[in-house]
Amino acid sequence: MIAGVLPAPLRSSRPHGWNGVIVERYRLEGAGVAVQSAAVLVTVHLGPTVTVVHTGRKQVERRRIAKGDISTVTPPGQAKGWRHPGQAEFVAVWLAPALIERIAAEADDLQPEQVEILENFGTPDPQIERIGLLLLCELEHEEIGANVYVESLANELAVHLLRRYSTAAPAATSSANMLPGYKLRRVLEYLNENFGRNLTLSEIARTVGMSPYHFAHVFKQTTGLSPHKYLVARRVACAESLLRETDLPITEIAHRVGYANQSHFSTLFHRAATMTPKTFRQQR
Repeated sequence: MIAGVLPAPLRSSRPHGWNGVIVERYRLEGAGVAVQSAAVLVTVHLGPTVTVVHTGRKQVERRRIAKGDISTVTPPGQAKGWRHPGQAEFVAVWLAPALIERIAAEADDLQPEQVEILENFGTPDPQIERIGLLLLCELEHEEIGANVYVESLANELAVHLLRRYSTAAPAATSSANMLPGYKLRRVLEYLNENFGRNLTLSEIARTVGMSPYHFAHVFKQTTGLSPHKYLVARRVACAESLLRETDLPITEIAHRVGYANQSHFSTLFHRAATMTPKTFRQQR
C-alpha cells in the first residue's frame, strides 16, 4: 500500500485490520520523508509549530505548520516529500481508494469515475483535525465497538475530502463566503487558547474584525463546523486528555474546559464520546 522512506511508527492500526483505513502516529527528528501510496494520505500535525519544506506534484513549498494543520492531503499514486528541522509529530491516515469511490457513488450529485482528490499542504481544517484526533484516540485506546466507530469516522473523512479537496467540490464557492487562511489561523489560535473561558460569538468575531452573523456564516462555510460545535469539540478533546492522564475530579475537569455545571459537561461529553466521563476514565 505504501512505498517510500518512512520510519517505524510509534503506533499503527495495521494489526487491528480496520476496514479501508490505516492510522499511524509518527515522530520525526529533523528527517526527510518521501512517500508514495496507492491510498489517499492525510496527515495532521500534532506538535509545536515547525517549518516544513514540501515537495508535491506542482512545486516546492515552504510553510509554517501549526498544531492541528493539515500537513498533507495526497492523492493516490502521487509521490510526496517533506523535510523539516527539529522534531515533528503527526498522525497519518490512509483511506483506501475503494472507500472514496464507494462514498462518491452513494452521493446523488457525483460521478465517481470523474472524482479526483486534490493535493493540499498546510491548511488549517478543524474538521480534519477533529477526525484525525478521534482516530488517533481509537488507535491508542481501542475499546469494544472500535471497528464500527472507526469505520464511521473514515466515512466522515471521505465525505469531507470529497466536499472540500476534490474535483467534485463546488467550484462556484465565492471567496467572500470563506475565511482567508490568515484569519482562519488567527481565530483558531484564539479559540484553542481560550476554549476554557465562557466565550461569546461577538468576542470571537472581533478577533478577525467581523460582525458575529457574518463570522458565524463564513466560519461554517470554511470549516464545516459552527463556532459552537468547534468549541465543544475542542473542550471534549481536552477533557479526554485530562480524564486519561490525570486523577482530577470530574467537576474540576468540567471547570477547566469551560463548564460551570458538571451535569451540562457530562451531557455534552456523552453526546460526543458516546460514554460518560466516568466510564471514559474507567477504560483508560
